[in-house]
Formats: sequence, C-alpha cells, structure tokens
Amino acid sequence: MQPVLIDATEAEKSLARLEALKASLVLAPLTLDSSPQLLRLPALLAAHKIPFSFRADRPGELDEERLVRLDERRAEAEGLEGPGDLPDRGDDLAR
Repeated sequence: MQPVLIDATEAEKSLARLEALKASLVLAPLTLDSSPQLLRLPALLAAHKIPFSFRADRPGELDEERLVRLDERRAEAEGLEGPGDLPDRGDDLAR
C-alpha cells in the first residue's frame, strides 16, 4: 500500500522521504493568498516525480482572470520571469 497525504503543506521538508515511500499528495487548491512556499510546492513535487493532485473546495470558483493572477503569483514564487514559463495547467493536473 502506498501512502496518500492530504493537505501536506510542509511536504517540501520531506521530499526525499516522500519520493522513497512512493507517496502521493492531495493538495488544497492554490489561491491568490497562498504563501510563496505553497505556490512553489507543485513544481518541487513534479521535479521529484511525486504524484499530486488538487482537491476541489468549490469547483468552478476560479474564473479565467483569477487563474491568470494565480499563474503570475506562482511564476513569481518559482523565480520565473512570467506565467509563460510555467508548465501548462493541464500538465500540473495530470501529475
């Protein structure tokens, strides 16, 4: 049995262990108020090939304008020049 962690907000502190356990994570949805640490977490998990998904608190809550602003925050948190340097949103959801 492989572990599944829910809302593992401190996961970046245990990436090697999570990878070794072949754990999966279900993350809370990212918001415009999410900390830079949480905004970077999906990229860190993907880099370590740790499967993750996002749970839906309120499906359909994010409109296109909010998604664009969220991408801008994620890019900033990941040290990228802009949202165009992020992987496609579909790529994140497929992990």
